[in-house]
Amino acid sequence: LAACMSAPVHQVYGYTVTTPELGTMSAAQKKERIVQFLKDQYLVTENGKSRLSSVVPRDLFMRSMYVAVAYTMYSSLERGLVKLWKGQ
Repeated sequence: LAACMSAPVHQVYGYTVTTPELGTMSAAQKKERIVQFLKDQYLVTENGKSRLSSVVPRDLFMRSMYVAVAYTMYSSLERGLVKLWKGQ
């Protein structure tokens, strides 16, 4: 759940660090560009109506699986190192 909730924040971070022209814009202009970026990423407009893009569930699923694997690997490594350390 945390991985899915933080996805837009990480999308914005990725966008801001790869868009150098944001550095010369005012705060209002930056906000406008970032909001437009998020709309472009997550929404599809057809016949004047906006809906979530069909790639949103896929992206959120992939992100949650990535985070689950990363945390599992970290947990396994930590347990192994603690067991090894206590064994000495």
